[in-house]
Amino acid sequence: MSGNNALAGKTAFVTGGAGSIGSHCAKLLLRDGAAVLIMGRRKDALEKTKAWLLEAVPGGKVEIYAGDACEEKDVRAALDKAFAMQKRLDIIVPTVGGGGFKPLLMLDADTFRAELNVNIISAFLAVRYGVPMMEGGSIVCISSTAATLPFAYLPAYHTSKGGLENFIRAAAEELGSAGVRVNAVRPGLT
Repeated sequence: MSGNNALAGKTAFVTGGAGSIGSHCAKLLLRDGAAVLIMGRRKDALEKTKAWLLEAVPGGKVEIYAGDACEEKDVRAALDKAFAMQKRLDIIVPTVGGGGFKPLLMLDADTFRAELNVNIISAFLAVRYGVPMMEGGSIVCISSTAATLPFAYLPAYHTSKGGLENFIRAAAEELGSAGVRVNAVRPGLT
């Protein structure tokens, strides 16, 4: 599988890199020539994903960082490692997210807070600490159709994805003048 090399010389940072969405984003970035650092919590899963990526894109440049995308120190260390790959950072793809099915009246504050954390704070940390390393570039967050189409048993997830989209709009407004594009995609069920 070969791409068009449009991203040759660029460096990308992908959180949730061992997950389905994150690993496939990394594969497409590699295919188009970017060096990619994938971050995730489990080193063994990251190592397997790295091997899969290098098999799919021979000659690709992939690094891994095991850490939590919701923890500031881990995100900062991973971003430093990504920047060190080519002395630049051009692309940030925070894919960490998720939620569980539970009726509203069975949720507690800690569970609700945890979904806000994984869906909003993980993206905030990648943007907040990644943008100062960038000279222009792109940030692509993973939202959901659930941000605007809520249904029963996912109130925390809907709320957090709606909040993520508002964060993305605010970031796009502030960072556009610095040449940093901030967008989101809304996949359906994956």
